[in-house]
Amino acid sequence: MKTVLILGYPGLQALDLVGPFEVFTSATLYLTGQGRADDGYSVGVVTRTGEPATTQTGLALLAGPCPILAIRSTR
Repeated sequence: MKTVLILGYPGLQALDLVGPFEVFTSATLYLTGQGRADDGYSVGVVTRTGEPATTQTGLALLAGPCPILAIRSTR
């Protein structure tokens, strides 16, 4: 299974985050139905420090911290 992390940021449009999330998770559901679950995707939503990704309209989407950016910020 491949890992896909979608990076959220302040002021994004919800579709910029939700669209890719839906595409990758739908592909995983399809592949699982074909007996190919290992070819699917583990999808996560991240922000720099794990704060919610808040859209221009105030919708807050839960996210975890981005592991790559967390490593860089500790150096």
